[in-house]
Amino acid sequence: MTEQAYNNQMQELNDMQTLTQQIGQATTQKQIDDLQARIQTAQGSIQGKQTKLRLMAMGQQEQQQSLEQQRDVAQRRYLIGDPTESNQAPDLISN
Repeated sequence: MTEQAYNNQMQELNDMQTLTQQIGQATTQKQIDDLQARIQTAQGSIQGKQTKLRLMAMGQQEQQQSLEQQRDVAQRRYLIGDPTESNQAPDLISN
């Protein structure tokens, strides 16, 4: 998914560069204004997608931290036990 987002952004940047080059070839102010509006729209789209990717990365990092905490608690309970639980080691000596 990250690779696809990267490829999409690179394509949008290439499109913006093409639009920027077309400004030099425009013959009327209306054409220039249209190209500039399209560039601004593309910039807004890129910024929105960058924000979305950052939020996704933050969410993934928080999820990873939560999983690590859960793992640590599970390991501690397994190795040491939890005094709030009534888990006891099984009797290995039978009478």
